[in-house]
Amino acid sequence: MPIPREAMDKFCLYAANGDPQAAHVLSVTARVARLADNIADGDSQDPQEDMGRILSAVFVELAGNSFYLENASVIAPAMLAGILGWLQGDEWSKSDNRKTRMFGFVYREAVENVAHTIAYMTGGFDHAREVMRRLHDISHASGETFEDWEKEHGTLRA
Repeated sequence: MPIPREAMDKFCLYAANGDPQAAHVLSVTARVARLADNIADGDSQDPQEDMGRILSAVFVELAGNSFYLENASVIAPAMLAGILGWLQGDEWSKSDNRKTRMFGFVYREAVENVAHTIAYMTGGFDHAREVMRRLHDISHASGETFEDWEKEHGTLRA
């Protein structure tokens, strides 16, 4: 289940160790990832509107964010890892190998690396580790299971 916007903004501020510009980078990243996923999955009510929102978030909001501009050389590779994981996760969801499908299930959430990276940048190792734990509890400890995801992708096998 997606994290509600209000809870997401609060979590982003926590993950960014109180830095509002860093929190905004996380909030924008989460919003863009959600919109892109909705478009890709066919869940968007208005793909053109959502694409406009993605482009505005990336080319206006992030491009004008001081934390992002100062730290793009660190943040961009974490974002790329998230993008690649999301793409590869979709490809791996179709594999005949169950272990590969399991990696697909996990890698689809790789954009979380941006939160871990920013948490480390703003609060150090222990903070990043706690953010990772808390994000898992919020997003993954309950809700959709691997089996649910396989059913959705038509890959559940006995």
